[in-house]
Amino acid sequence: MLVCQVLATGRHIEGSGPSARIDQLCFSADMLALVSLCVVVLVWWFTTKTRKVIFRIPPGPKPWPLIGSLHLLGEYETPFQAFTVLSKIYGDIFSISLGSTPCVVVNSFDLIKEVLITKGGDFGGRPDFLRFHKLFGGDRNNSLALCDWSSLQKTRRSIARTYCSPRFTSFQYDMVNNVAAEELNVFLAELQKLPHNEPCDIKPVVLGACANMFTQYMCSTSFSYDDAEFKKAVRYFDEIFWEINQGYAVDFLPWLLPVYKGHMKKLSKWAGYIREFILSRIIDNHRATLDINSLPRDFTDALLMHLEEDPNMNWQHIIFELEDFIGGHSAIGNLVMVTLASVVKHPEVAKRIQKEIDEVTGG
Repeated sequence: MLVCQVLATGRHIEGSGPSARIDQLCFSADMLALVSLCVVVLVWWFTTKTRKVIFRIPPGPKPWPLIGSLHLLGEYETPFQAFTVLSKIYGDIFSISLGSTPCVVVNSFDLIKEVLITKGGDFGGRPDFLRFHKLFGGDRNNSLALCDWSSLQKTRRSIARTYCSPRFTSFQYDMVNNVAAEELNVFLAELQKLPHNEPCDIKPVVLGACANMFTQYMCSTSFSYDDAEFKKAVRYFDEIFWEINQGYAVDFLPWLLPVYKGHMKKLSKWAGYIREFILSRIIDNHRATLDINSLPRDFTDALLMHLEEDPNMNWQHIIFELEDFIGGHSAIGNLVMVTLASVVKHPEVAKRIQKEIDEVTGG
């Protein structure tokens, strides 16, 4: 400490002896710490007050410096439990600071509808988490799901609408049904290969079926359930689906990034493998057989054609948009798994489902 003091002041500390110098040094360190703390508190207080005046944010718990109100979330198993409790104190709409990030929480159905639908354009942004940047080539705006709203994103969504929200009478709608029916036969055959009358892991098969439905519909490509590269890509998609729905301290306290260095590296590895798989096993073949003068064969063709026509679109926009939509199979697959778990837990429901199926199919 003495060396630091000498270097900081550019002169030696004078006193009547070693004891006096140590006392003087301790006093200087204490004063420096006190002044620093006061500065931090004043800056935090001023910015908090200014923010309230400018944005007129709703009432909420008073945040602490640096961590905000993260300590309140730590008292519960999930953040949603904490938000429910806080809503009973501050109302169905309240503000809360998570680290340095100001947030607004809405709890009632009417308020959620207003935020997501009535005023959806005002709430079109997404959290600026470092993890999201790692998953999408260093820029989360490459992702259609995690980007902020812009005219570019509007264009990207309009390309997808025909294929991802097909009309009831459209060719795409019929194709969805055909793809699902065909893959269901393959899925049932795969199930027969699993051990009978003993525990087995069906999740890889369920996710594989969902992934094939998505790639067949969007890319006119499907894969064997035993394809090692395909199985690895599906597993990494599932890992990323779980990751996106988690929360970490580094999301709100970016200065913790060095602690999460290994985790960030793992995210980049998952995303990089998926990207390479889509390029080598799907896109390369489409580019080699693409006929720009014909109608698109599928969603992948539509994206590649738009890349040729729109100067505002680049290669990154195309590959990440396709990756986003193919990745949607993880959400469906996990929903199927949750449904199956509920059916097993409630056998009376399973009997009703079986009865309805028998009535519709004639046994």
